[in-house]
Amino acid sequence: MYIYVLIFLLTFILYWYIDRRKSFRVLEDYGYRVPPVNLLFGNLLQLVQDDLGTMERWMEEYGEEIGEKGGKIMGWYRGPSPAIWTTSPEFLKEVFIKDAETFIDRPMLDRSDNIPHLINMKGMTWKRARSTLAPTFSAAKMKKMSGIMGTTVDTMIDILRSKIEKAEIIDFNEVYQRLTLDTIGQCALAMNVNCQRDPEDRFLKMVRAALDRQIDTTVIISSCFPAVEKIIAWIFSRRGRKRTNQVIIEKCREVLKARRANPPNPPPVDALQLCMDAAGTDGKLSEDEIVAHEFIFILAGYETTAAALNFTTYLLAKHPEIQSKLQQEIDRKFSKDMKVNYDNVTELEYLDMVLSESMRVYPPIPLHIGRWASQERTICGKTIPQGAGVLAATWILHHHPGFWKDPWKFDPERFSTENRDKIVEMTYMPFGDGPRNCIGRRFALMEAKMALVEVFRQFTVSVCESTPNPLPVRNKGLTLAVVGDKLHLRAKRRD
Repeated sequence: MYIYVLIFLLTFILYWYIDRRKSFRVLEDYGYRVPPVNLLFGNLLQLVQDDLGTMERWMEEYGEEIGEKGGKIMGWYRGPSPAIWTTSPEFLKEVFIKDAETFIDRPMLDRSDNIPHLINMKGMTWKRARSTLAPTFSAAKMKKMSGIMGTTVDTMIDILRSKIEKAEIIDFNEVYQRLTLDTIGQCALAMNVNCQRDPEDRFLKMVRAALDRQIDTTVIISSCFPAVEKIIAWIFSRRGRKRTNQVIIEKCREVLKARRANPPNPPPVDALQLCMDAAGTDGKLSEDEIVAHEFIFILAGYETTAAALNFTTYLLAKHPEIQSKLQQEIDRKFSKDMKVNYDNVTELEYLDMVLSESMRVYPPIPLHIGRWASQERTICGKTIPQGAGVLAATWILHHHPGFWKDPWKFDPERFSTENRDKIVEMTYMPFGDGPRNCIGRRFALMEAKMALVEVFRQFTVSVCESTPNPLPVRNKGLTLAVVGDKLHLRAKRRD
């Protein structure tokens, strides 16, 4: 009996080994240069340890020139799944825009994640949900939400005033994360969270826990061993990140059911109500989908916007002459008691230049902007195998000396009216591109601009002895973050 079991196991292992080796030959067979792979993990473990530095080293060592505009391309393996990184504008335009039907889906970060939100949805299901939700983020709807944002920004300003009066060095990373979660809580679910003032706020802790573990054991195991991804999802469904996600989802469901049971009059202006209105009575979105969209709205809108605010404030503190020019524009536009809203912040040209350049130097999503090949395609002489993920190497793309003169210099003039047309298409991708770009882009920019106007309208920010130079950064799951999650700066009230 035992001998038969042993023979079965040996046969299974041999079959798995042969199949695994075959999987790791796919990209080489298509002519891509690939770093050495690990039989169990592909190249995933190297990336988990230091993804930004590893990507830069790999692109330098294994990247091949492609296209007429410059840029490189290389292959790597996420477990046994083939993936491609590129900095070629022509290649990216084909994938993200021209042949978007073939590359309509996103490569999934967590293969065991079955939450039906826009990032996870595929094909026609995604198209249906996107077309239904798009009006939720229109300019008209954003104007209605700007009043809520104004209230949360005012709370942040009060907190900053208090810290300045006490002569405290301010951790702007903490300030901005609390602001964006407060804003999201109220704009997404009309929740009056107290996370800006309460350091022990439960909602803040839950969202941070969910984001701090985006690349966890479930992601790695599911990526490396797709055959057991459903088992892994079940095992970890009641612990770690998945459990935290489920708690947030159930909170969203609770708010949705309460809203349906007792509709407020007048209805609140928040994303939940807008989703409910968009879904209509004919069920364009299911209950699970509405809840999932609110869940991803909270997670996606919290840390990415906070990161943009964080890095912009740091860069302005490092460049007082640019900060002064921005303050002059704000002073010309806003009288002492004038309220900030959607319309007036969109009129600030230099602010838009500053924020755009900040997101070039420090892109909020530096690695995980990509699409999945539903069919084999040949672009710029390179054939993409069916099932491969194609990702923009955004961190490298935004600092490529062939596309940006003196790429590490913070220079908002790159985005002036005179210079913006000189930017090579597809070399600037803070929100992705094409039909599957970030649906919350307008919301994120409005919140960031309203916050920056109020901060620099009232305060001057400078570096202090606790400010790191250079600023150490890391890719924190999906979002670029300061190492240590702290950014200490000094602020003083303006004369």
